[in-house]
Order: sequence, then C-alpha cells, then structure tokens
Amino acid sequence: MTADGPSRRAESPPVRSLVGLALRLTRQWWPHLVALAAACGIVAATIAGALGVGDALTQGLRRLALARLGGIQAAVLADGFFRAELADETEGRLRSQAATARVAAAAALIVPAVVPAVVPAVVPAVVMEVSLEVSRERTAGDRAGRTARATLLACDDLESLGFVPAAAVPAADTVAINRVLADSLGARPGDAIVLRITKLGDVPADSPLGRRTADSWSRRLRVAEVLPAEGLGDFSLRPTQVTGGLAITSLATAQATLRQAVPSANVLLSVASTGRAAAIHAAGAGAAAAQNADVLRAAVKPSLDDLGPRGGCCFRQRRTASRSGCSGRSVAAPRSHSSRMR
Repeated sequence: MTADGPSRRAESPPVRSLVGLALRLTRQWWPHLVALAAACGIVAATIAGALGVGDALTQGLRRLALARLGGIQAAVLADGFFRAELADETEGRLRSQAATARVAAAAALIVPAVVPAVVPAVVPAVVMEVSLEVSRERTAGDRAGRTARATLLACDDLESLGFVPAAAVPAADTVAINRVLADSLGARPGDAIVLRITKLGDVPADSPLGRRTADSWSRRLRVAEVLPAEGLGDFSLRPTQVTGGLAITSLATAQATLRQAVPSANVLLSVASTGRAAAIHAAGAGAAAAQNADVLRAAVKPSLDDLGPRGGCCFRQRRTASRSGCSGRSVAAPRSHSSRMR
C-alpha cells in the first residue's frame, strides 16, 4: 500500500501463460507493433514488386530474342567460309538418323536421346557485319554519301526461316533493308547503295605486323524494298535490346561481292517448321531446343574442301545462341586455318 492507494503491481493480475503475456504486451506496445507491421508490409511489397518487374523484364527480353530468331532452333557459326552444300549434307544425315531411330523404336531397341522426332531443315546463309553507303552518283541531295553499319543476311530460302510475314528473296544485285537501316541512310526503294565487306587478313590489324588500312570488297546494289520493323526486319542472332540495321541479299549476290567462285556460307541455321517453332515457344521447351543444338553439332561433318587450303577453316567448339531461354550451347563452328596455325 502507498499513500495514494493500492500499488500498480497489485492492480494487474499476474501473467500465468504465454498467451496472456502476448496480450498484455500487445495492449501496452500496440503503437510500436502497428508501426513495425506497416514497415514490414512496405518492405514486402517493395521486394515483391522488384521481383515482379525483374521477371517481367526477363520474359520480355526472352520473347524479343525469340521473335528475332523466327523458326531458328540452333545455328553453326563460322569465322571462315565453307561450302553451301554442307547444309544439304547435314540435313541428309539428320534424316538418316531419324529414320534409324524410328526403325530402332519399331524393333523395341534403345532410341538415342539426341535424335529429334521432327527433322529440322538446315539452311545455309551468310551473316556478317558490313557497311553501306548511299551512292553519290545516282542520289541527289543530302542523302548522298550517308553511311551506316548493318548486319548482312544472305540466304536463298527466307521462307524457311519461319518469320511472319515471310519475305521474298531479293533479285540479283538488289538488297532489302529494314526500317532502322533505311532511316539511318535515308534510303528509299530504287536508290543505289554501295555494300562494303571488310577483308579479313591472316594477320590481325591491331598487331605490329598487321595492315593499318583495311581492304574491302564493294558492290553497287539497288534497294528493292524496306522491310517493316517486325518479322524478318527484326532478325538477329544476338540477343540485343536495340534493333540494328539489317541488309538482306541472295547468296549469289553475296558470293559475287566476296569474289567467290564456289557457293559458300559461314552459318548453318537449323530451322523447325512454323507450327513446331510456335509449339516449342509456347511450351517453353528449353530441353528440346538444347537437343536440336546437340543434334546439329553431331550431324555436321565437314569434308576436306571445308578443312583444307581451299576451304581454309577447321572446326572448334564455340558457344552460340539457341532457343533454350537464349542460353549458350556448344556447337561445332569453323575457324580460319591461319588463326589455327598461329
């Protein structure tokens, strides 16, 4: 007892359970608990929002990269050139492997896991960095002399690449450019442009013995059409956020520009049918895309013309983009014979 009455300790009954202790602490410290709960809610909402934005950004970049590949499931990239007939030979081996797998399945034998159910088409192409310039002789005004860097895609079977809408192969000595390149050059259909391809020497230009002035092949072409921003006009083998310039020609035009007597290519594209590519994309079957890269790697068998002095390339391991989440896959890729000797 005190002069003012019963003590404060005597007013409150003793706590005999954890539940009672929790209730008493809640009544006593409820302002602090409310502030703590609000802070935890804000932190949880911030983390959830960041994870959601990151996942949406990842999915958006993945869809963008897959859209730029069209129906391409895997690719063999080369530093040098090889025979264009290697594509037909590789596709023939894929069909032979698929037929063998079907026979083994019918005989209840073990089927190799690397043989796909649907044989993809193998398309030869030339993909490389080039420069283009608006011709000064046939173009008047400030557009004459404009230059821009772009990616060259030379292919005779554009419809098989699985892009929608499909584009026709440009005629001889003509080029189709996408909207980005057309805006950079200020070019319109019918304009004359000069295509330049830098020659790759045996000695790198940045070495002490390398040539400081790079030689190049050039050829005057006529702009056949300007491709829209979507579809083939957005093609790229590299997952980038920004759409770059793209110039499309036939293999014959690229061969004439490179001064090559034998039809050659530096890329083999493994292309599934449009329906098959859409199904893989919708299902997100990364294992199937990785399997296509492994199958293509096993089916590429270069001949002496590809490996010898005339072909000038040898095969090595290189990481390339596949459709399995745009991840790198190891496939066989040619490399120049001179760099191997160094």
